[in-house]
Amino acid sequence: IHSIWLIIWIFITSVLAMFAFAALTQNFFIAKNRWYEAIGLALVTFLLLRPHYVVKVLGFSDKFYFVSSIVGLVVYGLIYMLQRMRVKVVQVA
Repeated sequence: IHSIWLIIWIFITSVLAMFAFAALTQNFFIAKNRWYEAIGLALVTFLLLRPHYVVKVLGFSDKFYFVSSIVGLVVYGLIYMLQRMRVKVVQVA
């Protein structure tokens, strides 16, 4: 670790990965998780906690581990939006 920005990035992604893991194990994020959201949360947890391993398995250089983290954050955001829309539909009805 060679910069403060990398420390901040690692801290933020690790905390979000722990939140995703907690939502996965409790089967509840904003609403009760559906089966595909649980798979997505497991993927997010793995992508955010082990980005170097994911990049290595896919055959890319270690310099691209940020891509793994960004993909994990995008998937996490999509799950958030899916559940947020589902909660709004239930509240309106």
